Amino acid sequence: MLTGVPAGGRLPSTREIARRWGVSPVTVQRAVTRLVAEGLVETRPGAGNFVRHARPAAPVDLGWQTTALGPSRADTSAYGWTLRPTPEDGVNLHGSYPAEELLPARAVRAALARAGRSAAAIAPQ
Repeated sequence: MLTGVPAGGRLPSTREIARRWGVSPVTVQRAVTRLVAEGLVETRPGAGNFVRHARPAAPVDLGWQTTALGPSRADTSAYGWTLRPTPEDGVNLHGSYPAEELLPARAVRAALARAGRSAAAIAPQ
């Protein structure tokens, strides 16, 4: 359910939501646009905005992988280290970007500031 409205139910008008929550109609419209983009709300011109019914996820066909990659291997030692599963207490740093709080942003900014103040930053060596 979305804001207490059951699936298939009509959402209150933009004016009503804006009045109830103390926000501008533009904010409500942006929120509704986002909900429509995420597939949670359906807009029917002249009728209003309605909560969409939950649709079961379509089964994903992964059969092409067996054809392209061959049968799965139970022995992961044949994989490169980047393809091995990360231990449960480990942090995967090779598959994507780490969480923001794990990055040494403060230390990097301080190092860049020090480097910018040095004479080597403006004078050729």
